[in-house]
Parts: sequence; C-alpha cells; structure tokens
Amino acid sequence: MQAGIAHSTIKYTTSSDVPGTTGPYKLYMAGNEAEGCQIVLRSETEEHIALQCSGEGLICSVFLEHTLQAAGENYPDPLTPVTGAFVLPADTTTVLYIRFTAEKSTAAGEYPYTITLSDGTESRKCEILVHVWDFVLPDTSACATAVGIWKQSIARFHKTEDPEKIEALYRKYYELLLAHKMSPYDIPYDLLDDRADVYLNDPRMTSFTVPCCEDDDERLVKIYEKLSSNPMWLAKACFYPVDEPSSMELLEKLAAYSERLQRLAPGIRICTPYYSNIQVNDEQDQTIYMTGKTTL
Repeated sequence: MQAGIAHSTIKYTTSSDVPGTTGPYKLYMAGNEAEGCQIVLRSETEEHIALQCSGEGLICSVFLEHTLQAAGENYPDPLTPVTGAFVLPADTTTVLYIRFTAEKSTAAGEYPYTITLSDGTESRKCEILVHVWDFVLPDTSACATAVGIWKQSIARFHKTEDPEKIEALYRKYYELLLAHKMSPYDIPYDLLDDRADVYLNDPRMTSFTVPCCEDDDERLVKIYEKLSSNPMWLAKACFYPVDEPSSMELLEKLAAYSERLQRLAPGIRICTPYYSNIQVNDEQDQTIYMTGKTTL
C-alpha cells in the first residue's frame, strides 16, 4: 500500500500518482476555524483498511472522497465520513480528506496528529502537525454568499415524494452549508413562521432571498414589516426576481418587479445576476438600463 499527504486543494483522480511524503505535514489555522489536508492511497490489490487517528486538542474528522466522471476522468466531489475502516480498491487512487477544527476556546500552539492505516499485515503512519494561531475568527464570514439548493433536486436525488421528508432533508442540506460558511438562497421556514427567526438570527447566515409574493401585496408587506423590525435581518435580505436577463422582455419584467418591490419594501436589495450587455436603444445598453432597477 502506498500513502502520501497532499494539500487540500489538489484534485486527485482515480489514476493519479501518490505523493511521496508521509509527513510531518504542517497545517495552519486560527481559533474557530477548520482546515484540512488529504491522504492519497493506492494498492495493487483490494485491501480492507483499518484507520486510527491519534492526537488531542482539536476535532479531527476523516472523510472518504468519492468521484464523479467529467471529461473522461473521475474527479473528487462527494465526501462521506470514515468511522474506522474502509475498502481500498485495487489499482485505484483513493483519497481521504482529513479535517481539523479548532474551537473558539482552543489554545494557541502546535497539535501533533498521526493517522495510522493498516491492512492487517503492514501499516502506514501519516504525521500531521497543526499550528493554531493566537487569534479567533468571528462566526460571521467576511464574504457574503448566496448558494442555490433546490428541494426538487433533493427529492429526486433521494427518490422521495414525501413532503415532510423533503423538508427535513432540505434543513440538513441548509445547515451543512451554513456550517461551512455558505448561505443558501432560502431559509428552511416561511419568513412569517416564528421558526424562521433562529436562522435569521444566526450570525453565520450572511444572506437570504425574500419571495416576491407575485400578486399578493398584503403578504409581501407583512414580510417587509417583520424584517424591518430588525435591522440585521433587513441588511441580509434581498429579492431575486429575474435570473440573468438577456432580452428586452426579461429587462422589462425586471423593471416591473423593481417598481413594485421598491414601492412595497423600500430598503430591501434586489439581486440580478447577468452575463450579457445587450443594446436597449441608441443611448442605453443593458447595464445603464438596469441602473436603479437592481442593487446587486
């Protein structure tokens, strides 16, 4: 069995070579932060591997990287937790993602860890030295995010039509992304539901979309009044009425939405991603036309 440690951002395919070092590999992180590296493995025969992680002071999590095919090669994407043992396929490069998490209270210093991999006859030891700096990152990320996750896609992937199960799965996906400092478009509950307040108050959540409520002005005003009662909530809120307008029809639709939304919910931002810059008339291109009709 070959084993080597690599930087967390290198993408290893199922045919990649194994890096030559087993450590000590050094990681650097602040308090209230997570950082990781990869252990790359390969064997000529299929092996059942026992894994042991030794070290103290940090939260150490181990994940098995799975691959998806793209452009004729298998690239890493999904991660599943490893709880102590896994199968190493023959003649297939397999990668473990090792994640270390420092809590707010973690003392500055160096934390040595050893990942031991054994196939029953031989072992490989990978040594990792984690240096924790003497400062703590805030819960709120400096970079605001907006990530799309869709209940329809979740339902299709999990092969379910049960509304309660879909809602429960959506909450899990949402909370997983939030734990990794990414804010999905839609919070798990209706904004007028008191259960939404937990997410609205979460300092890790940096943005959320507000439904346009189409022709229901009364409902939109109620949502606006609730969000306006808390400046922090209002600052994170935005409308997303039209996605990537690339024609006059869509630009006119955006203009109509903008007039209504700014009249009924003044102060809430309007987000309009776009990739083109069509000519609207002799004096205006798309960018000039959209000025004042969108804020993000």
